[in-house]
Amino acid sequence: MFFRNVALMVLSGTILSGCLESEKSCYERLASDFESSYEFGIGSSCTSDRSACLDYAMIANEARARIFLIYTDDDQSACDYISDGPRLQRK
Repeated sequence: MFFRNVALMVLSGTILSGCLESEKSCYERLASDFESSYEFGIGSSCTSDRSACLDYAMIANEARARIFLIYTDDDQSACDYISDGPRLQRK
């Protein structure tokens, strides 16, 4: 009985640490997406109106800050969100 309980605790700890790593990888992927969108908006690749390009970059920058806040909040998960260009969308 004792060994079964210990095994269950180890198994649940492994599962929980896997969930945390999964959220970390979701956060890193989204942060990278928004960084790329930001770089596109401020770079020379954006051939649209300069004002529109800067707006695109600012939207991406705000999304990057928002996903960081979501990642650090224990009540939300970064894996519940996706990137839609420079915007953060809930799945």
